[in-house]
Amino acid sequence: MSDHIDDLDDSLEREGEDIVLRRVIGAHKDEVTVRAHVRSYRLNAEAIAAGIYKQPFVVIISMTQIRAEGWPQNAPAPAAPPFDVDPAIPIIGDVAIIKGGPKTVKSADAIAVDGEIVRVKMIVDG
Repeated sequence: MSDHIDDLDDSLEREGEDIVLRRVIGAHKDEVTVRAHVRSYRLNAEAIAAGIYKQPFVVIISMTQIRAEGWPQNAPAPAAPPFDVDPAIPIIGDVAIIKGGPKTVKSADAIAVDGEIVRVKMIVDG
């Protein structure tokens, strides 16, 4: 593991909170509990005037717990390159259970250093 991942894991352990990531694959609900940095996204006046009424959150997670649990357990076999996207990276439509409430993943940005994913930044709402 890289120093970047170790630093993030330490920070999340100290200052993060537990959330549950859920992906529905067919009849299966694959879930994993991960530590996360969760902050509300401040809406500006234009967004409020445009009718955005769901509170978005910015969520930062490490892949460490996801990899350790083998999430999602019921993912289909990977496709051939270049379409072999890592199924462990959260995707749009996954659900994050935050403070007991479901939030839908609206975007997920896997950030890599030297080809290794060191964190994932998600925008969720609901």
